[in-house]
Amino acid sequence: MQKIINQILEGNFDYENGSLDFSCAKIEISLYKGEVYEGSFHVCGTQGQFTSGTVLSSDLRMECLTTEFVGCDEEIAFCFHGEKLEEGDVVKGNFYIISNHGEYYLPFVVSVEHTVLESSVGVVRNLFHFTNLAKSNWQEALRLFYSPEFPIVFTGSDMQYAEDYRALSAYPGSEQNMEEFLIQINKKQKVEFLVQEEQLALEAARTSDACAVIERELSIVRNGWGYTCLYVECSGDFLFTEKEVLTDDDFLGNRCTLPVFIDSSLCRNGRNYGQIFLYNSYVSLTIPVTVRIGEGTAGRVQDMTRKRCTVQLMEFYQAFRTKKISTNTWLKETGKLVEKLVALDENDIAARLFQAQLLITEDSYNEAGWILDHVSELLERGAGNDTLYAYYLYLTTLIHREEQYVNRVAGEVEHIYRKNNTDWRVAWLLLYLSEEYHKSVTGKWVFLEKQFTIGCTSPILYIEAVALLNSNPALLRRLGDFEMQVIWYGIRQELLKSEVIEQLLYLVERAKGFSGLLYKSLVSLYAKKKDVRFLQQICVQLIKGNKTGGAYFEWYRLGVENNLRITNLYEYYMLSVDLDKPLEIPKVVLMYFSYQNNLDYERTAYIYDYILQNEDKLGDLCEVYRRRMEYFCVDQIIKLHINRHLANLYQRLLQPGMITEQTAEPLSRLLFAHMIRVEDDRLCKVYVYQPGNLDPTEYQLVDGKAWISLYGNEYTVVLEDACKNRFIKNAEYTIEKLMISGKFLRMLAPFPVNNRELDLYYCANEKEEPTKTEESVTRIRRVVEAPYVDSRTRRELTMLLLQCYYDMDDLRDLDEYISRLDMEGLSVEERATIVRFAVLRGKLELAEQWLEEYGPYFIDPKLLVRLIGPLMEKNHMVENEVLKAAAMYVFRKGKYDSTVLRYLTMYGRGTTKSLRDIWKAARSFELDCYTICENILVQMLYSGSFVGEKMEIFHYYLSQGAKPEVEGAFLSQCAYDYFVKERVTEKDVFDEIEHMYLRGEPVQRVCKLALLKFYAENRGELGEGTAKLTGKFLEEMMDKGIHLEFFREYSANERVAQELEDKTIIEYHAAPQSKACIHYVILHENGDADEYTAEYMQEAYGGVFFKEFILFFGESLQYYITEEKNGEEQLTESGTLQRSDIRGKEMESRYHLVNDIVISKTLQDYDTMEKLLEEYYRKEFFSSRFFKLR
Repeated sequence: MQKIINQILEGNFDYENGSLDFSCAKIEISLYKGEVYEGSFHVCGTQGQFTSGTVLSSDLRMECLTTEFVGCDEEIAFCFHGEKLEEGDVVKGNFYIISNHGEYYLPFVVSVEHTVLESSVGVVRNLFHFTNLAKSNWQEALRLFYSPEFPIVFTGSDMQYAEDYRALSAYPGSEQNMEEFLIQINKKQKVEFLVQEEQLALEAARTSDACAVIERELSIVRNGWGYTCLYVECSGDFLFTEKEVLTDDDFLGNRCTLPVFIDSSLCRNGRNYGQIFLYNSYVSLTIPVTVRIGEGTAGRVQDMTRKRCTVQLMEFYQAFRTKKISTNTWLKETGKLVEKLVALDENDIAARLFQAQLLITEDSYNEAGWILDHVSELLERGAGNDTLYAYYLYLTTLIHREEQYVNRVAGEVEHIYRKNNTDWRVAWLLLYLSEEYHKSVTGKWVFLEKQFTIGCTSPILYIEAVALLNSNPALLRRLGDFEMQVIWYGIRQELLKSEVIEQLLYLVERAKGFSGLLYKSLVSLYAKKKDVRFLQQICVQLIKGNKTGGAYFEWYRLGVENNLRITNLYEYYMLSVDLDKPLEIPKVVLMYFSYQNNLDYERTAYIYDYILQNEDKLGDLCEVYRRRMEYFCVDQIIKLHINRHLANLYQRLLQPGMITEQTAEPLSRLLFAHMIRVEDDRLCKVYVYQPGNLDPTEYQLVDGKAWISLYGNEYTVVLEDACKNRFIKNAEYTIEKLMISGKFLRMLAPFPVNNRELDLYYCANEKEEPTKTEESVTRIRRVVEAPYVDSRTRRELTMLLLQCYYDMDDLRDLDEYISRLDMEGLSVEERATIVRFAVLRGKLELAEQWLEEYGPYFIDPKLLVRLIGPLMEKNHMVENEVLKAAAMYVFRKGKYDSTVLRYLTMYGRGTTKSLRDIWKAARSFELDCYTICENILVQMLYSGSFVGEKMEIFHYYLSQGAKPEVEGAFLSQCAYDYFVKERVTEKDVFDEIEHMYLRGEPVQRVCKLALLKFYAENRGELGEGTAKLTGKFLEEMMDKGIHLEFFREYSANERVAQELEDKTIIEYHAAPQSKACIHYVILHENGDADEYTAEYMQEAYGGVFFKEFILFFGESLQYYITEEKNGEEQLTESGTLQRSDIRGKEMESRYHLVNDIVISKTLQDYDTMEKLLEEYYRKEFFSSRFFKLR
């Protein structure tokens, strides 16, 4: 800027006050976190004018790569450093352009954009956008859902679903879990499936084509959009489908046709039942399938009638043998059934044989013989089988009873039996034919047992065996499978005699193992007769079989109530108790367990809980138990056991004295226990996600329940099945809080418990209401340094920890912790907090390092003043860009001290107004402002941007010993502005010009003209000394032929009065470096005029032109002025001047005489005119006689 001073001192003012334009009105930049942005803008000056300037930035992060420019169209390059900014940050600032055409500012705004997810439907900014993507392109949405960038959509109201996403995105690629997420955030409903066919039913006749595969179809309708996966399973060997899984590809629109195939070769005659199951995580559909295979309708009916009659025949025979019906009834009903069978088929050998036996029973031997003869013919023709033939032979012995014949028939039947000893029917006939089995009851029993062993389970066998037992109970020597089946049959049919039952009880007492059939038999006997011996043996059997649970509890209860003396009865009583239901435990049981207790902890807790709840009723018994219960509580805490009953024990029994270092930590894990129960048996795991904890807690579901820890009120419970499908909203569960943690937390306070969940719980409370104790600080620091804590929680707790250290005066730990902190990843507010503590603790080197790395803009201005002042002094007030930016920043925020101001007075840069503000602030601190004053004055001269305090600044500068060239340039510029630009200027300027002249320093013409003009306009300010000076300046101007209108104000000066008396002066202000040409014509009183005359006007200074004319009364001057510049001429002004007859002061010059003569003539005052003419001639005569021109 020294150049402008030299230019002004040479009288070369910047006459052309042009202006600058910019390629944009505002610079807006968008970038992503960590990016550096380079760009540029253009500064455009007036074409043909010299333009130069400097460019400054208000923000240290906005680096001006082009700091100076020269030319009419210059590109200004810049670089914005966004490496330390975070998403969402907005930086606002200005470029300041200080030019020879004025000062300008160009605002810039830099926004750090949030990372966005791009998709085929556009940018995905929130969950609504994501849902739209899932509707249109499910697979693309799936890829996006499991991408690492997806969590950025959780902003604003969507933030509440962040934990749900964390839980449901655990298994990358799972479509089911994404479906659950969309349902959880209420953006969709579950996909529903409907099958239009309620069942599949078909009939197929047993023909040559019966083995063909039959195809049918199921029509499945889908309601809704989303993940489509429907598993298909078939029940029934004859049933199968084309696909095992239906996906979205199988649906045309919302409809799918599923082919179902039935292989009739795998079907039996009659009805074949199967099922088709369609299921997924949300729906389960069952479609029954019925396939009927037969010989046709008529044959099927006949076959069913035959089977029904056969079954009824057996039932009536069984009822007859068990004496439930009489012989006559049996004969009557059986006869009806046999007649029906014969009517169906006259050649049915079995029916004919039944008919013959009935006739024999009725003693109708002849009719029976005829039927047997007919059967014989049928048998000879090859009809029937060995069983029917044996039956035929047996019936013939009932007619022909000769011993020899009977023995021969018995031999034949035995021969048939030996051929197939699995045919119980032949064996049964043999019992009645063979003499061997008639002689020995034991042999008959053994023969029946053999048939059972071979596989016979016919009621006929059991009827015969029961009859043998009733006649000889001693046959029951052991309780094998055969014996038990016979006994069970006899009990069910109520056939056993009391002697047999007594024998059974005798054997039961000696039985070593558990038998399910024996247990059922005893239960059935007890139901019919409440004999305590049956109850005793039932309980013994259950204990032998180690049977526990609700199904058996009633027997143990009866055993206890009946005071049965059975080993371990009370243990099994408690093992069968339903722990979820209240129960009144008999006192005898309580007394028993007061001496010995081998129960598991759950049953023991149940007993102890019952005792405490009934303390008033049980009295001394409770005291007997108390010590044992307290020891039990401590032991269970150490083992981390918890349920509802244990929780009640802990609540009532735990005292501070029972808490030790050994029990403190496990107790802390039990305090927040909750019992979760689910109904869906497909679910096998529970996961608990809690804010702040990166590691979810996993629990295994056992029998649909598990205890889980829930710390605080914010948590996400996720249920998982064996296929790793997870559910939040679509799984029903109940949660029961087991413990009330309040008083136990106080008990745990003295112990160093290391429990992450408890630590997070405490820390969450500390954020709300800090306790600021040593224990809380230790805990906070432990959590902050733990790997399982998420970054957000770690940052929040770090700030809390610093505040606690500071508030507790733990300054050593505060200093140590600050020194270890890493600023990376912290928010602006968090960095500012850390710097605040560093400054408060005098960690200036550390704070300076952060200031250099992250800049000053994140620090509170008041604190920043405390920081940069010492740093400036430490650096000996040497210029530093970061410190300078920090100083300007705090100053703009209205925060500063003397050190900051002193630094700014030395190195501050900016617009003239901002420098003026620094000067004012520095003056209020009485600092040395010489440098900044000079900078302001020079910058004002350069840019033309003056401030209202310019004279104050100038006077201060003068008082401190101004540089002559700066002083002269400033005064010259002020004079130029006043004289040429007609700006208001203070009197002090002209006083200083006067002083310069009196000191003998060179004064430019513009200063002299400006001084003359000022005092011409302000005559009252003109003093004696100044009057002499103006006289000198007037003489100088007159000598140079400069005549300006305001010179008339110096009428006391004779030369001015004489030279300007007859002059009419036109002044004109032209554009810089132009010529002014006046074109004029004088109009006489009679209206005559000459041609227009063109003359160049004389320039007084800096575009101020003048032209003088002599006009008499009545004459007028018409003119117009043109400006010539760069070879172009332009009309700029026109007007008319007329001489007035009004005089300011009486003058006796010839000009006035001539003018008065013209006026008298105009007024037709001829007498006066003659006198004036006489006077004019007289003066003319004397002048010509006494004076001659040189």
